[in-house]
Amino acid sequence: RGTTVHKAIEKWNQGQDLFWFEEIEDPDTKEVIEKKNYDDFEWKAIRSYMSWAEEFKPKFKELEIELYSKTWGYAGTADAVAEIGGQTVICDWKSGKYIGDKFYLQAAAYWKAYEEMTGITCDAAMILALSVPPSPRAKVPKSWKLVTLNREDLEKAWNRFQTRMRLFYETHPKEDFEPKRDLLPVSYTH
Repeated sequence: RGTTVHKAIEKWNQGQDLFWFEEIEDPDTKEVIEKKNYDDFEWKAIRSYMSWAEEFKPKFKELEIELYSKTWGYAGTADAVAEIGGQTVICDWKSGKYIGDKFYLQAAAYWKAYEEMTGITCDAAMILALSVPPSPRAKVPKSWKLVTLNREDLEKAWNRFQTRMRLFYETHPKEDFEPKRDLLPVSYTH
């Protein structure tokens, strides 16, 4: 489900329209039928993203950025780098409702890898959970939860990430790390 939600958000951010349902022609009967493109969970998560994007109005610099650190020997894919509120921010969408410590470490790893690859230090990272039940007590109920990490938060998370990497390499000797293929960020602008 998470992959479908991520792909839909990427399509939207590239300027493509999204449809919960669409009419298609059945190849056997030639009858027009309604096809559901996303299940209810996926569509709710997509709607949550749309609500967040409408409020924060991100200006995307890059989408689905494959990142790696030769220094530390890890790789991953950040969902976006965007300008939000005048700051350059690494963005990570989560299709669930949980934002735990491991996601802080993941955001810090993306932050450092992006800096290592591009020479650009982002101002912050955002982790957006898209399947959060709205609070009935909120003045404006939101179906998403946002955690923003400033540079100080990212440095702290990065230090914890480094500690875990060191422990990992104590039991798994580090070989020279080379990405499996040339990973070049692809930029999209609107």
